[in-house]
Amino acid sequence: MRHLNLDYRQDHRLVRYSAYLILFISLVLSVLLGMHYSQASHENENLSGLIEKIEGKALPNRTGSSGAELNPEQQKELIAFSNQIINKLNLPWANLFESLGKAHSDEVALLGIEPNIKKGVVKLSGEARNFKSMFDFMRDLNKQSGMTKVYLIEHKVNEQDPDRPIHFILEAAWTNKS
Repeated sequence: MRHLNLDYRQDHRLVRYSAYLILFISLVLSVLLGMHYSQASHENENLSGLIEKIEGKALPNRTGSSGAELNPEQQKELIAFSNQIINKLNLPWANLFESLGKAHSDEVALLGIEPNIKKGVVKLSGEARNFKSMFDFMRDLNKQSGMTKVYLIEHKVNEQDPDRPIHFILEAAWTNKS
């Protein structure tokens, strides 16, 4: 006959030791993670301080300053830059967008609009499905009020795209009146 082992009290030592091992490993990982976080936040503070020093040297402190700290050359540059921003904000954007909207084509997508106030021109970059739609768009733009002398500055066929769209840059004389 075979020997029958009826031990109802099971030994949980292996389970207990593996639980302690998992606890120990998680504690070690937590300590390492905390040390890494502390080091990263310290480095972040150092870099932030360095950025503030660099920005402080590059740009004078403008909070509460009346501009008396700027030399005359810096004041002229600041005034010219401010005037340039004001001129761009005062452009009749609505008239420009209206003219572009009237020349709308489903086969042409505008990608960029760059007005040049001093020259009185606007550069338009876009993509067209084919040359005919690009030239039709140019003709329609030329007919719009405020747009004259529409010229093709550059074009390139995208050979990598299976549809082979044409990327183009146009320049048009733009009067700021509607």
